[in-house]
Order: sequence, then structure tokens, then C-alpha cells
Amino acid sequence: MSAKVPCVPFRAAYDRDHYCLIRENDMSTPRLRFIVAALLTTLPVLPAFAHTGHDHVFGLTSGLVHPLTGLDHVLAMVSVGALAGLHGGRALWALPACFLAFLAVGAGMALSFAPQAANEMLIALSLVVLGGLLAGNVRLPLAMVSTLIAGFALAHGYGHGVELPDHASAIGYFAGFLVMTALLHMSGVLLSLPLSGSQVMQRSAGFATVAAGLGLLALRAV
Repeated sequence: MSAKVPCVPFRAAYDRDHYCLIRENDMSTPRLRFIVAALLTTLPVLPAFAHTGHDHVFGLTSGLVHPLTGLDHVLAMVSVGALAGLHGGRALWALPACFLAFLAVGAGMALSFAPQAANEMLIALSLVVLGGLLAGNVRLPLAMVSTLIAGFALAHGYGHGVELPDHASAIGYFAGFLVMTALLHMSGVLLSLPLSGSQVMQRSAGFATVAAGLGLLALRAV
């Protein structure tokens, strides 16, 4: 029988037989399973749209694909999930939920307003800030990091909303990109497990995200 694994704050601990990660404010295995299960429960809603007309199907598939078509969206959503996992506690569900809520609000705003060039700059800036938080292992108060994430989610949501395809159902499109965003958040939460056990990996992931954001800022400033 293997010895009890000591608790190491924000580090990975291992026993001989199983990979085991333990850290302060840690995301217990039952809690992680609950989060994963909760996100997966969003998947059964997808087939329902397949029976409500071509517009809904087209909107749904477009919404599912759209977050994956831009590196800026993918990196931001995975980073939010990783930050949630690294913070642990209430942040584990609060940060993804905050992002999803304001993502929907931002997309709704885009239906009433014209595209804004400055919004693309804000999306790129979100990568610089989120990547910086990861690289620096920064633990901001939950209210502060939630405010940052809410602002960035509005920008990303606006970016989704202005690209609503013609003849696509807005309901299906919104459902699609919200489900895909939730799955990207979940992948970020899972990614936080190895990141929390290696400062090198966490800093590398953070700096790579910052570099991508700076590159996009430079391209969009031209």
C-alpha cells in the first residue's frame, strides 16, 4: 500500500501507482467530475436543433465551428478555463460562467450595432492580459479577475455576433458557440492540472499566449 502523498501547494505530487495532483484550494476529483459532467450535459441539446429547420441546423453548426476558426478565441477561452482551474475554489465555476454570460451579452449587442474595429484590438489585448496572468502565476481577487474576464467576454461575444451568417438562426448560432466555448473552458480546466505542477509549463503557456496577443495587436494595428 503506497504512502500517503503530502499536500504541496500549487505543485504536482505523485504516488507509485497513480498520478495524483494535490494543491491548496484544490479542485477535488468529485468536484472536477461534477464540472465536466455539467458541461457535458449541454451536449444533448444539440440534436434538438436538428429537427427545427435548416436555419437552426445551419446556425448551430456555424456557431459550433466559429470559436475554432480564430486562434484568438481558442487561446482566450482555454486560458479562462486554465485560470479557473489554477485559482480553484469558487473560481472553478465562477470564471467560466462569467465568461459565458457576458459572451452571450456581447453577441446580442452585436446584433444591434455595426462592427467596431477597436473590438478586434480588445480581443487581441485579452490574450496579452490572460497570458500575463498565467505566465506570472498571478492570483487576483475573484471579483477583479471576474471583471476583467467579463470585459474580454463582451469583446469576444461581439466578435461572434457580428459574424452571424446570413440565413442562420441566431438562436442556433448562439447555442453553438456557447456550447463550444464551454468545451474550450473545460479543456482549459483540465490543462490546469499539469500546469499547476510545473512552473516552466505554466510560464511557457502564458508567454506563448502573450506572444500571440502581441502579434495580433501588431497585425491589426497596420
